[in-house]
Amino acid sequence: MTAHQRSEETSLPSKFLEEFFVLSTDLLAIVGFDGYVKEANRACEKAFGFSLDELKARPYAEFVHPEDRASLIQVVGALQSGQLTTNYQIRLLRNDGTYKWIEWNGTLSSDRQLMYGIGRDITERKTTENSLKEAREALQDSKTRIRSVLNAIPDMIVRVSSDGIILELKPATDFPLRKPAEQLIGNSISEIFSPDLTTLYLDAIQDALATQKTHVFEHPLVMDHREEHREIRIFPIDPKQVMLMIRDITKHKKLEKMKTDLVSFASHQLRSPVAQISGFANNLLQGIAGKLNDQQTEYVGFMKAISERTLRLVGDLLSVSKSEGDLLAAQLEPVKLKDIVDFALKNCSKVTREGLTLELKELDKKIVVYADFQKTAEAIGNALENALRFTKKGSITISIRARDDFGVVEVEDTGPGIPESVFPKLFTKELIFSSNPTATGEGTGLGLYIAKKFMTLEHGDLQASSTPGKGSKFTFTIPKYHPASNRVPNELKPRSKSVGNTLIDDHR
Repeated sequence: MTAHQRSEETSLPSKFLEEFFVLSTDLLAIVGFDGYVKEANRACEKAFGFSLDELKARPYAEFVHPEDRASLIQVVGALQSGQLTTNYQIRLLRNDGTYKWIEWNGTLSSDRQLMYGIGRDITERKTTENSLKEAREALQDSKTRIRSVLNAIPDMIVRVSSDGIILELKPATDFPLRKPAEQLIGNSISEIFSPDLTTLYLDAIQDALATQKTHVFEHPLVMDHREEHREIRIFPIDPKQVMLMIRDITKHKKLEKMKTDLVSFASHQLRSPVAQISGFANNLLQGIAGKLNDQQTEYVGFMKAISERTLRLVGDLLSVSKSEGDLLAAQLEPVKLKDIVDFALKNCSKVTREGLTLELKELDKKIVVYADFQKTAEAIGNALENALRFTKKGSITISIRARDDFGVVEVEDTGPGIPESVFPKLFTKELIFSSNPTATGEGTGLGLYIAKKFMTLEHGDLQASSTPGKGSKFTFTIPKYHPASNRVPNELKPRSKSVGNTLIDDHR
């Protein structure tokens, strides 16, 4: 081996180290004990935007963020006291005035009075960490605010898993618990409710999660020898959890009863005198008290029409009063659906307007339903009267057909249709009187509300559809009669609103 070859061999590691220093993507820097940068690689120049000469020209501390200079002094002190290496994070200045977060691993050589550092840009990581921290703080603030709102709500609120395990509970002073709220966390809702209600609510929880719908129950509760009432709402909050809200509705129930009693009393007091006025007006029109002239006949006719309308209103109010007081009862019996429709047609107003026709089609005469004849006929009659009142010309079509285990009656008209603003209130009491100037008669506005009540009472249903400007359709769905059981099938019966007498089982 020649001397030249030996010289190249001994100088080779130095070249590799120089290339490593220059080409490394990590930040490499050497700082003297005098506080000035002695050497830095290209990665440092690229990261901070300063040339090597610019980095060397100023004290290293001037590049450090003012808030981080104290921690840098501690790092230098630790190294000078004998610590071999240290890890620290500081912000360093860029030539555009911004700062980058750099994580350094450093060591020093006391003999040469130099500190060596290997750094990495962690600005993006720090930004993410700060965002996460801010998000956690915001979430905590949000939870605190939500907790404050929930605590201000008088209802008892229970967060429950899909299998009925209590995950969170905010108690209410008016709802007794056998254990402190914190001891109920992780237990079944059977620790709160009686066995019957636990079964009912577990079924409702599964259905609420499957359908994403809210379930509402009302139950009586005996407390201190007095009856109170609670409303329980079960609604989904995510795919595996529901919320239970338990509210005291005792005062609301008392007010409802007072209102119902008042309406019932007033209606009963009105019925007899109004019926007498109608009877006297009819006698006058028949000439029993002598012949009337044209003007007298007109006035007495108005009296009779107004009294009959008032009687209808009184009858509707009494029906509403009974339904809200749970006094309505259905006398279910097997009856031909065609007979019910015929009776409803016989007792509704006659078609007398020119350009309006009443059509009967698809009249399946064999369908036998299990229903209350009078109430079903009145419900269908209410829909017919509604169609007659609002359809100026065109047609009203009645059809009877079978669909699975039901008999179906459809009343369809070519009237103006139902406005979108009215549709949500259609089966409620909010539309008390008709104010449509194009109507050929006046209604109480309670007919469809009562019809819906009657259908629900008979385990059936009433639905409406409408296209503004083209007409409306009311569909009555009534369970068929099953001779083998002589009753409506069990699967068609709605679950009772009240199961048991108490919400809480005090006997376990």
